[in-house]
Amino acid sequence: MNSLHVSVPVGKQRNSKRGRLVTRKIKSEWAIIFRSYSEMAGAVRLHENSTLGQLYFCMTPVQVSIAIGDLSEHIIGERWVATDLRHTAAQRMVDAGVSHVSLSEFMTHATTLSANVYFNASPTQAERVNQALALSPIYSNVAEVARTRVIDKAALMRLPSDQQIAGVPHGIPIAGIGGCSAGQSLCTMNPILSCYTCRRFLPLLDSAIHLEVVEKLRPVVTDFANASRNNEESPAYTQLKRMFHAALRVADEVKIIKTEVVE
Repeated sequence: MNSLHVSVPVGKQRNSKRGRLVTRKIKSEWAIIFRSYSEMAGAVRLHENSTLGQLYFCMTPVQVSIAIGDLSEHIIGERWVATDLRHTAAQRMVDAGVSHVSLSEFMTHATTLSANVYFNASPTQAERVNQALALSPIYSNVAEVARTRVIDKAALMRLPSDQQIAGVPHGIPIAGIGGCSAGQSLCTMNPILSCYTCRRFLPLLDSAIHLEVVEKLRPVVTDFANASRNNEESPAYTQLKRMFHAALRVADEVKIIKTEVVE
């Protein structure tokens, strides 16, 4: 009995969706207010046969907006109209991590492009991009690269060319990051992007090389993040994130191994 839903028409649409009804759930704390008002209005409605009498609050949209502004100014000393509250709700949803599609549906936008302004202004979304780029400290923990064997430059040059990893992911030439114990010709995955998470990968004993890979591909991840609005279900976006995190972990572990060798 604490659940209450209302259906309202959608306005200001540029296509045939204008006038369609959307259903919204009222907060449980406010349900009793709407129920009480509905019962009272049904019993004492004064404009039953007028145009205003057909409206839920017997007020035009402009009058409702003015009333909300008057009430907010009375309560908090600052005037907030319905449009302000709508934009605030949208921004808070984005900051909380809502997806681009979900926000567009909530706002009943005719196009998903309309929601871009909220994502561009969100510091939380910027942090999500940073995490995807492996800039966040949470991804700087040293991982166990002991599952693979490292290789120095001289040993790498002695490997057959097929076992010397090289590739051009997203048009960026990358080589010299290490070797493959199986050989690239037998690999069913995407070289470079999949190597850092593969057990056959023999990372070069030079952390600078692996950090250079991260820097070269950083703009690519940024482009994917902007294009997908951080849609984490995108296969390409997910693969790039995994590669970034793994490359940084390999760089950290290689640095430790090299230090131990020197000592």
